[in-house]
Amino acid sequence: MATTLVLGGIRSGKSRFAESLLPAEGPARYLATGSPDTGDPAWTERIAAHRSRRPSQWTTAETTDIATELRTRAPLPTLVDDLGGWLTAAMDAHGAWDVGAGAVSADIGALVEAVADYPVDLVIVSPEVGLTVVPATAAGRLFADALGALNQAVAARADRVLLVVAGQPLTIKGDARDTGRTTRGAAIRAGIGTRSGYRRRRTRTPAPTHQAHRRVGPAGRAVGVGGSLPESLPPYDIPATTGCRVRRRPRRGRRWRIRLSCVGHRPDGA
Repeated sequence: MATTLVLGGIRSGKSRFAESLLPAEGPARYLATGSPDTGDPAWTERIAAHRSRRPSQWTTAETTDIATELRTRAPLPTLVDDLGGWLTAAMDAHGAWDVGAGAVSADIGALVEAVADYPVDLVIVSPEVGLTVVPATAAGRLFADALGALNQAVAARADRVLLVVAGQPLTIKGDARDTGRTTRGAAIRAGIGTRSGYRRRRTRTPAPTHQAHRRVGPAGRAVGVGGSLPESLPPYDIPATTGCRVRRRPRRGRRWRIRLSCVGHRPDGA
């Protein structure tokens, strides 16, 4: 049992991705909050596209009373799409556009509690208002503030929170492996990727086999590979080349500066 909140901007692919989190073969419930009859042909076409891609095993309920549906219906894996439509209907019903978002506080509390108590898998889709500019109208700002608060309340109770960008999920809360895809951040933490701007750890390239190696010892003398060195002077592998000598010079503090100066022949043939 897990509750997943899927956030995303307009046309981000959040609904399609949320649908992929429900079982395609078994029974599931789809709770659609958008009104199918708005007089807008583009909206009607969009709803028809959503309906056409739902598996036949799923049952669909077009309702804005999400809390009642979650509490009274037989528990099934459920998808709620979306909280923006639910909030719009709640604000219309309570006249919140004129009196303020406080008019829907009780409805929001009931919804959040129903989400927290749902006993089986629940996927909730909601617009991420933080990805757009500040609305120019008072009603738009009121809606953005209320939806942002609603998203935060649901996210606090959810087991996972995902942000969908261009159809790709980014894990905000929970385990990234549960999405079935490894995000870039998870790949970096797992050690299979690098973050832009960070250097890879360099490994020392071994010298060609035909070049002998010698190690710097105390007082600049060369000692064998198996020779022992004092604690204060760490070993350095330096290729032995013709016309080269090692200078050991103390620096400020406890470290030593090791300098290799070469004249004439170089190992790379230059």
